[in-house]
Amino acid sequence: MEEKNTYERLENSLIEFVERASKQEATAEEVEVLPAVANVLVTILFQTH
Repeated sequence: MEEKNTYERLENSLIEFVERASKQEATAEEVEVLPAVANVLVTILFQTH
């Protein structure tokens, strides 16, 4: 049960980052790592669902 909660928290954090880094106000650093973070999110989603 706790493992699922950890995955959910990780997914939510990554989703929040992707949403924030996709906005016009995003920093250059956020935009730079956005593709890598999105890739991690996709990998996690496909492994857990």
